Amino acid sequence: MEQRRAALQQSASGAALEQVLVFETNGTVKAFMDAVQTVPGLTWLADEVRERDQDADFKMAKKPDKPLSARLYMVMTNQEAIEQLLSVWSAWKAGLKGKKAPEALKALRPIFACLRDVRRWGIKDRIEETGIREDWNEAIAMGASAMPVELELWHRGHSSARANAEARVSAIIAAAGGTVLDRASIPEIAYHALLAELPRAEVERILENQDVAIVAADDLRLFRPTPQMFPSVASPESEAELVAIEAPNNLLEPSVALLDGLPIENHAYLAGRLTVDDPDDFGPTYPIAERRHGTAMASLILHGDLSSPGSPLARRLYVRPILRPRDQQERPEMAPRARLWVDLIYRAVLRIVGAEGQAPVAPSVRIVNLSVGDSYQPFLHTVSPLARLLDWLSWRYRLLFVVSAGNHGHPIEVPAGDGAFPEEAVVIKGLHDDHRNRRILAPAEAINVLTVGGSHEDGVISFQSPSPDQRALLASDGLPSPTSALGRGFRKAVKPDVFAPSGRAIFTRRPNSADGVARFDLALGPKLPGQKVAAPAPTPGILNALRFSQGTSVAAALTTRAGAQVLESVTELLGGPVGTPLAAVPPALITKALLVHTATWNRKAFSLVRDALKTSENALLLRDLSTAFLGYGRVQPDRAVSCTEQRATMVGGGFIRPSEQWDYTVPLPTVLHAQTCWRRLVVTLAWFTPTHPSRREYRGFALRVGIPRDNLLRAVGVDADGKATTRGTVQHEVLYEGSEAMDIGSGAALTLPVTCFDDATSLEALPPEGIPYAIAVTVEVAPETGLEIYEEIRSRVQPPVLIQP
Repeated sequence: MEQRRAALQQSASGAALEQVLVFETNGTVKAFMDAVQTVPGLTWLADEVRERDQDADFKMAKKPDKPLSARLYMVMTNQEAIEQLLSVWSAWKAGLKGKKAPEALKALRPIFACLRDVRRWGIKDRIEETGIREDWNEAIAMGASAMPVELELWHRGHSSARANAEARVSAIIAAAGGTVLDRASIPEIAYHALLAELPRAEVERILENQDVAIVAADDLRLFRPTPQMFPSVASPESEAELVAIEAPNNLLEPSVALLDGLPIENHAYLAGRLTVDDPDDFGPTYPIAERRHGTAMASLILHGDLSSPGSPLARRLYVRPILRPRDQQERPEMAPRARLWVDLIYRAVLRIVGAEGQAPVAPSVRIVNLSVGDSYQPFLHTVSPLARLLDWLSWRYRLLFVVSAGNHGHPIEVPAGDGAFPEEAVVIKGLHDDHRNRRILAPAEAINVLTVGGSHEDGVISFQSPSPDQRALLASDGLPSPTSALGRGFRKAVKPDVFAPSGRAIFTRRPNSADGVARFDLALGPKLPGQKVAAPAPTPGILNALRFSQGTSVAAALTTRAGAQVLESVTELLGGPVGTPLAAVPPALITKALLVHTATWNRKAFSLVRDALKTSENALLLRDLSTAFLGYGRVQPDRAVSCTEQRATMVGGGFIRPSEQWDYTVPLPTVLHAQTCWRRLVVTLAWFTPTHPSRREYRGFALRVGIPRDNLLRAVGVDADGKATTRGTVQHEVLYEGSEAMDIGSGAALTLPVTCFDDATSLEALPPEGIPYAIAVTVEVAPETGLEIYEEIRSRVQPPVLIQP
């Protein structure tokens, strides 16, 4: 410990089996942390759990007296040190309790008092909290004779060690009567896994906690169920509708890739607009009637909500199927049964960009839509393999992944009241209390991606509930959908990043129960609101059918469409002087910055959330709790591609290293001097970072834009919690919003310094050019003022004309 070669963390990702000790607490992590602070020489550095006592992850509202427990993992590189620590723990358990103990044991007494156990990684760590028990029990109930399972191995540093470990586990699988279906090793993200199928008898022995060789295999880290995608909430019925849409003509090469189910290629809204790439030949076994999700996502990206469609994209949409229909009708489209999903997506992206000696099949693609989430991998401390993959692909190939936050369709429970339906504040509090079961789904926790949650809105103008027992539980503008997954992300970063319309969810009230709890079930069926999308028809041969769809998949697809439109403007922007630093910044990164830059909190929605969660008078705490509900806010795409006389947006960027600082000067218009009209100043900084899967910090480099607190601006954070905004790869802050008079003289300006910090990656891993970043700043006033601030700002930031020698 004195040599700082031992680190406690909330995940064992990236470590080797022999380096991991498991600490099981007998209370909250907060109590354990406080005990650590009492030991001379020890300091708790894991700031990402500093506020766990205020987090729903460590509260059980329905069982407040139940003892809580958590697991922490100590990674130690010295085996002698591990044995020493286990020996001291054994002495403590034997009743020594420090009476005649060496000084080391006396010092550790406060820590040991907060623990249930200290042990090496074992059998139960491989199965607990992975969802595999639930998956297998469901398969057994349905009469399955064999069950698939993803076996994640400890990632070894050398290829020969990985091959030997794989051979040992494969032999155990074969001896149990199982079969290896697929295998993958991706060293860049410390991922090594086998996809196997085990006979029912072997699975039942594992579930009964019998002595089974595969569970005890040292090379095995985790059992995982095959990915379970929770699809968009959608009406199962379609409506035939005559459509009049012009045939596409001279479409450009795709800038967006859709990784999803296979769409209906000749649907009236999609015909001629898709570039379908199906190297795995999914098409012949993909019935038209099952092509729901991919058809809906392609429709939304190309046209938007068909209740009020916009102009179709001027580019084709590249489509690669990564889902396949299954036999179970309640889950028609899922990850392929015989493929490791992480590897399938890895290979799909490499095929797009061109790698391993292959020519790229879609070299113009800059944005990748992934409107899927694994319901068996809700985020809790550990970054999933798929999220690690997306982070690495974003960094390596400069791509923007737009990912859905995930959906939760289980009942909403609130205290029973007098009325038939609860007030919005009661619903918000109920969602907060159930936060642990409504977390974002993998890979939404990835830090380089843009994660999209669902706002409770759609284009359906009028909707009449089919039953008096059905209605929307949330109705105010700006609130998230009750089915949308809640944040936060890794190290309590802001997740979802932004929100977009995902449809209004309708709930049915159950009859009153005797336990004092009112329960509301998500309504499914025809004639419900949502976004109108292209869909398979109930009658074969009809190619103009539409339906209404809901869910964060819808929100991600609409955000992807907005990103494609912003990317076109960014491409024009980058067509300026070649020598400017901005010209070298990846267009996908500028697009990400501008999309987030348009996000804002609805003031009424924030007031509702704040009042519903008000457990103290601490304003910063309430903003932090509200951030888990609202992210950075709802995107407003039109603001990303145009300015007005009363709104000016400035865009900059470049590359930066830890030893550097870049200062950006924001002109403050003199016309605002002494004015008391409403105005706002917003700044957004976005970057791509390398990641380090074997380090607790994970994020390679952290960037930060300094926020001045001078008297001129009186800048204060308005929306998302300021600390949370610095924990991911997007810092988005509303610096000022108000109408206070300011003394703005001629030439007045605001300086925003951008700096870089080494977070988890050594400088040797940093490319020579540094970390790419983009920064956007908007100054605006109320339109009704008529104050023309745009031209003054534009003239002051206009680059000087270069004199050619």
